[in-house]
Amino acid sequence: MLVVSHPVKTRIALLPEQTTLDEALFLHGHQVKWSPDWEPLVEKGKYPLVFIGHSHIPGIYRKGRSIPWEIGKPFTLKKKRYVINVGAVIFDREWCLYDTKARTVTRMKA
Repeated sequence: MLVVSHPVKTRIALLPEQTTLDEALFLHGHQVKWSPDWEPLVEKGKYPLVFIGHSHIPGIYRKGRSIPWEIGKPFTLKKKRYVINVGAVIFDREWCLYDTKARTVTRMKA
């Protein structure tokens, strides 16, 4: 492993492993298990919404199944449990917007 000293790397290293907002948990995907097909295997917990990254494959999952998620179209989250993989900001220039009041997530791409 290459050890590089860089201000951005230092700042990222100081960030918490997990953070929360209302009913959502945000964490990096290295903290969850993955299927051989790179589907997240997240155990049921306190938070009904779990936002992850790591695989760089955007998706919304309900009961372990992927739900179609179009770029730019808000997806309404019912009062259910979801795992949301936000995609790859660096290479694919993707991210998502989470609206706590409307309870929607919108997949974005630059």
